[in-house]
Amino acid sequence: SEALAGGLYRFDLFNTVAVATALFRTVLTVAALELGWGLVGLGAAALIGSLFGYLWRMRMLYRLLPDLSIHPRLARPAVLKRIGGYSLYSFLLVLSGRLAFYSDSFVVGVFRGVEDIAVFGIAVKLVEYLRQMVFTMTKLFAPIASRYDPEVDRASLRRFFYDGSRLNLLFSLPLSLLLFFWGRPFIHLWVGDRFDSSVLILQILLVGHLLSFMQGIGGDILLGVGRHRLLALLSLA
Repeated sequence: SEALAGGLYRFDLFNTVAVATALFRTVLTVAALELGWGLVGLGAAALIGSLFGYLWRMRMLYRLLPDLSIHPRLARPAVLKRIGGYSLYSFLLVLSGRLAFYSDSFVVGVFRGVEDIAVFGIAVKLVEYLRQMVFTMTKLFAPIASRYDPEVDRASLRRFFYDGSRLNLLFSLPLSLLLFFWGRPFIHLWVGDRFDSSVLILQILLVGHLLSFMQGIGGDILLGVGRHRLLALLSLA
């Protein structure tokens, strides 16, 4: 999938597969629920849907790159070392994000009790949906930034960061304001007025996330030019 979207700049194919896979997984999920297969059926639907997407992307890659060959004997120590170093800090960057945004429920449960997990989780879930929408757009910046040499094209990367940040803010600010001022009726419609205390938590989280949205593409640009080591360590810290 990353090869389609990043290496070949075929975002059209990547998004087509992503949308079709999501629709296929939804159909399987509904079918599993209608047939009464329970959680096992839901798990099987998710697995089959993911395999469907992976196999489709693999087929597209082989069609776009007919000379593509994958075999252990083609591996080179120098290339593996380079990829390993890049991937290690990419993994730490992803891990730090998971620790920052997915450990809240555990902390709330330990210090506040199980009842407050749901109240906090409603707000977190809405912000997470917003984050996914915003950062889906910013992922386009990493492969584009990879075309630049950080030692030679600093001015171009700086301008790229400024313009991308403006576009990111233009996209994320209206959505954040919408949730900030109209989050209450949405939460009431979604889960009822018993979670009214989630509204204030949602507004507090939105303020902090809006600041990250404004400069979020910086991390994607650093990933694109392979300068994300310090970012990963700071994020993990």
